Amino acid sequence: MDICAVTAQLGMEPLRLADQLPQKWDPVTAAGFLQGKGILTSRGIVTGFQYDGVARMETSAETIPGFSGGPVLNDQGEVVGMSVTRSINEVVRSYSVPLQELRNLVGRVAFLRRMRESA
Repeated sequence: MDICAVTAQLGMEPLRLADQLPQKWDPVTAAGFLQGKGILTSRGIVTGFQYDGVARMETSAETIPGFSGGPVLNDQGEVVGMSVTRSINEVVRSYSVPLQELRNLVGRVAFLRRMRESA
């Protein structure tokens, strides 16, 4: 699984990261951008967690092309994951990169920024 981090000066506040992962059965909302239709959302619940070398949170929120990379939010509007869709045996499943992996990414981006500024 590849994640790309991009920084930009857009004059907007980033979404808050949640303090903890949701539990199985907790409600979530996936948000994505479908070209020509703008931002769409899909409600669902957390249906489980997997780890096969890569951590994943599975949800019932229907994600379609355009949702990948978008936030998965808890009921407080905090980010608990980042949408990815995975096809297994031709069955499309809605997954997200869980919060802890996103926190690791934020830490790596901050570290690289500090390294670049000190060079």
